[in-house]
Amino acid sequence: MFHYDACILTPRDHAILQEMLNREDGHSGPRADALRNKLRRSVIVEAGHIGPAIATLGSLVRFRIDGSAPEERVIVTDLDEADGRPALLAWTGRGLALLGLAVGRSRQHVSCDGSTETVTLEAVLDGPGVRRPAADTVSEMDGRVQRGGTVLLGPDSDDWGPPAA
Repeated sequence: MFHYDACILTPRDHAILQEMLNREDGHSGPRADALRNKLRRSVIVEAGHIGPAIATLGSLVRFRIDGSAPEERVIVTDLDEADGRPALLAWTGRGLALLGLAVGRSRQHVSCDGSTETVTLEAVLDGPGVRRPAADTVSEMDGRVQRGGTVLLGPDSDDWGPPAA
């Protein structure tokens, strides 16, 4: 049985995370392990098909840490990309937890002090996927990755594509 814990990444986001892992140069440690886990459970979807409720690089997101007050940040790989807005670097634990996450979903990660935090994505306020029409986009709902009404991947699925006709 397939255990569903996927995240939806654009090819660009996936390539950037892969490059971050390559820079770890085979090291093990919390960041390398988090990158490997993120890449292992990722579903790669063309940028033009990711729905507006998925956090991607460049997304302005509203999230909570362990139920605390909401924070708004732009997920970036470099602080210069934030254009003066509050930023969250993608290679941090919180950034990795949010990248590829769907609105309403939560993910745990180990913080730099060794404690476990739960990050919950409340909204994607702006970014690459927000202005796309929803008809041909991939989203996640009720544990299923789907395009329109077609389920591409679900919690009990071993298959990485739509069912055969």
